[in-house]
Amino acid sequence: MPELPEVEVSSQVAARALRERVVTAVNLKPCKLFRIPKRAEASEGEQRVQLISDPDQLTSLLRGAKGVLPLTARHGKLMACLIETIEGRPLCLFARLGMTGKFILNPSHLPLRSGVKMSLLLAEKGTAEPTTRLDFINTRMFGAIWGAYVDHRYESQELERVLMRLFSREVEASAMGPDVYELCQTPQRWIDHLRSVSQKRQVKTALLDQKLLAGVGNIYAVEGLFVAKAHPLSRVQDLSDQQLTDMAEGIRVAMRATLERSAGRDEVVYGSAQGEESPFAVYGRDGLPCRVCHQDLVLMRVGGRATVFCPHCQSHKSHL
Repeated sequence: MPELPEVEVSSQVAARALRERVVTAVNLKPCKLFRIPKRAEASEGEQRVQLISDPDQLTSLLRGAKGVLPLTARHGKLMACLIETIEGRPLCLFARLGMTGKFILNPSHLPLRSGVKMSLLLAEKGTAEPTTRLDFINTRMFGAIWGAYVDHRYESQELERVLMRLFSREVEASAMGPDVYELCQTPQRWIDHLRSVSQKRQVKTALLDQKLLAGVGNIYAVEGLFVAKAHPLSRVQDLSDQQLTDMAEGIRVAMRATLERSAGRDEVVYGSAQGEESPFAVYGRDGLPCRVCHQDLVLMRVGGRATVFCPHCQSHKSHL
């Protein structure tokens, strides 16, 4: 599954593409990515929301469309492009990236890369000739693309409210927990949330549960545990408030550093393949010395996921 920074970078790429541009042509490749998650019917006021995954219908809605500020939205690992159709209707175009999905920005004349499933040609407002192309690549097709559309014309000042409401309803329907990057900014809220929903759970598996915390992946879970000096098999109730605070700070700092390395790029920059120069304290560094105590880091599996930790810094005698 993608990490939150991957989704945030794709969200930023899509926003750059949509800013002050109009979609002039659409190329969608019919495949299993275009699907609607199982959801209850929703309505926006008295206007029924249509959930659309048919490539032909999406193509028709996207042709001539433009972005509505703030152009994209993200919660955890869910993102959406906020669109006004050529007829002034709101379309929230959702994307779940899966393992290999990402948005990339290209000049319009370049040939399509392998694995592109959706491509939008964009022209500067007031011009007809496309200069930019927004491509969605997903080689393994574990994600999903669909739209939430309301067949009602709104005043321009209402469109943002309606589109954000459509996005919020999808977040609620997905039963996701609070966005982890936002929650980490407020340590007491982080502590209260973990104490209220996962006291008896192993902390590593709790961190990866998207219904508890939206957006934590394996990289930032192990980084947060290391900063908190928490053994991966510890239970939340075994950890002090200070450890939980340190964990939130470790996740926040690691995510922010990744986003800063990736600023202005089409792809997230992790740097985990740099060995001793890796920006991560433990992730991808099993067998290498801990940067705090210099003992070798150890690899174990928790819930089927590879988990690197320091047995000295993160010791916990009662974790079994």
